[in-house]
Amino acid sequence: MCALGYFLEREGIMTTGISLVRENAESMQPPRTLWVSFPLGRPLGRPGDAGFQHRVIAAALDLLNRPSGPVLE
Repeated sequence: MCALGYFLEREGIMTTGISLVRENAESMQPPRTLWVSFPLGRPLGRPGDAGFQHRVIAAALDLLNRPSGPVLE
């Protein structure tokens, strides 16, 4: 997803993402990434917890308020 983000950003389309492995996000330096410490395969947290999952998505989308990156939160 990182490479796609770079191409979109180059065309003026802002991107954000969610990373499960902080070291990967740090080394690739995507434009905007929310790092979450959930198990692999569960980027939004526990299955069935829609309220929490919405908060994770909202936090990732909130990174779009940052004009430039790399941003890792």
